[in-house]
Amino acid sequence: MAEVVRFVDISFEERTLCIRERFLGFVLVSVKEAESLVECILNQLRNDAMNLDDCRSQCYDNVAIMAGYETASLWEKLVSIPITVKSESETRWSSRAEPLKPVNKYLDELLDLLNNTVEDADETPETRSDARNLCNRMLTYDFLTLLGF
Repeated sequence: MAEVVRFVDISFEERTLCIRERFLGFVLVSVKEAESLVECILNQLRNDAMNLDDCRSQCYDNVAIMAGYETASLWEKLVSIPITVKSESETRWSSRAEPLKPVNKYLDELLDLLNNTVEDADETPETRSDARNLCNRMLTYDFLTLLGF
């Protein structure tokens, strides 16, 4: 199996951002089934001293094999909280606050769910990263102020 990583190279001094891709080598794979491949990939990333929390996603050429490896998605967990999504009105400002009321009511449950997902080692790095990003955005001053209205 080929190990290739794509990363973002940020230069704060030059104020530039560049997406780079590097071939790291080949990894010997003896068993080609989902669980073994996942274990092999995660072990190789650990051997390379890559922080899995910084990884955004992984891609596989052999998708049919990887289809057997799944965890509950963040969306499936979020829909377990009884929040009904409502559309906002384009003409009435008061109706824009209405969709936020359920989020405000269940804020603690939402944040607990997101934090538990971030800490769940069984989740994919992408799901954990999504949960962390959503939690961080929900804890911003702007978002919390908006919930107060």
